[in-house]
Amino acid sequence: GGRVIHWGRWRVEGVLAVSRSIGDARLKPFVTAEPDIVEHTIEDDDMFLVIASDGVWDTMTSDLVAKFCLVNSCKIVDKNL
Repeated sequence: GGRVIHWGRWRVEGVLAVSRSIGDARLKPFVTAEPDIVEHTIEDDDMFLVIASDGVWDTMTSDLVAKFCLVNSCKIVDKNL
């Protein structure tokens, strides 16, 4: 198999960022194009759906992304959104 190496960000064979390696014929033996899938029933109290690449998740935690969404899209008045 191939190697995934962390040089500032995760890279396949030390060459290509993991998210960009999908579809690269030379790295095909080491990378799958099968996505991770999570099912979640959307409820009334769900406020955001965040779809992001590894560039976001390499630099931000889930909590930080949630705070970023709240701060940049909602107005809080008297402790209510």
